[in-house]
Amino acid sequence: MNPQDSTVLYVSPHLDDAVLSAGGLIGRQIASGMRVVVATLVTADPAGLELSPLARRFQAAWGGGSRPFADRCIEDAHAVGALGAEWRHFGLPDCIYRQAPTGRFCYDTMAKLFSGLQDPEDTAFVASVSDIVSFLIDELRPRAIYTVATVGRHVDHVCVVSAVRTVAKRSETSLLLWEDLPYAIGLYPPDQPDTVTAALARLGLADAVPDLHEIDMSRKLAALRHYKSQIKELYGSVATMDRAMTDYAMSLGKAVPCERFWNVRP
Repeated sequence: MNPQDSTVLYVSPHLDDAVLSAGGLIGRQIASGMRVVVATLVTADPAGLELSPLARRFQAAWGGGSRPFADRCIEDAHAVGALGAEWRHFGLPDCIYRQAPTGRFCYDTMAKLFSGLQDPEDTAFVASVSDIVSFLIDELRPRAIYTVATVGRHVDHVCVVSAVRTVAKRSETSLLLWEDLPYAIGLYPPDQPDTVTAALARLGLADAVPDLHEIDMSRKLAALRHYKSQIKELYGSVATMDRAMTDYAMSLGKAVPCERFWNVRP
C-alpha cells in the first residue's frame, strides 16, 4: 500500500476535540496500519495580551496560570500518542482571545461563544486555518480528512469547518465530519443543547451519509483521561465522563460501542 493511500488527517479545533469525538476510530485506524495525523489548531497561550472577563474565567477553570495551553498541549500529546497517532500543534489563538482591529473582543460572552456565528471582523483566523489545511494536504496527501460537524455551535468549530470544507472541495479530498462531543450528548452547554440533526441541517448537509465504526471503548477512555484539565469542566469527574461517553457510544451501536461520522459529498 502506498503510504499516502493509508494516511488520514484529523483537523481538530481544540486540544481534545479529535480524541473526544473520534478517538475510537483513530485507534482502530492505527491498529490497521494506517498513518493518522491529528492537527490541532488552537494551541496558543495569550502571551501577555489583555484578557476579557470571559477569558479570565476560562483560564481559571483550566488552571496553568497565564500559560494554560502549555500544559494542555502536553496533555494532548499524551492522549494522541496513547492512541498511536501523530500530533501537530499550530499555535492559533482561541476565540476567547481574538480581537477585532479596533481592539474589541470578538467573543466576550458565552452567548457569542456558542452562537454559531462568526464575528464579521474575525477573518484572520479562518484564513490561517485554510492555509494550514492546504499545507497539510500538500504534504500528506491524505485519503480523507476528518473534522467537526459543529454540534454545540462553538464559533471555533464553525470557523474551522467552513475553512476545511472549502479547502477539501478545492483539493478533491474526501471529508467526513465527527459528532462533536460532549455537545452531541446534550450535557454541554446546558442552557442551549444542540443535536447532530440540527448541526447537519445548518451546514446544508441534511442528506449526508452516515459512516458507523465499532470502537474499543476502553482504549478511547484511557486516552481521554490524559485531559485532566478538561475533565472537571466538561464532565465533573472521570467516572461521569466514562459513563456519559460509553452510553453515547452504545446508543449509536445498539449492542456495541460505536462512533459515527458523516460523509460530505464534493
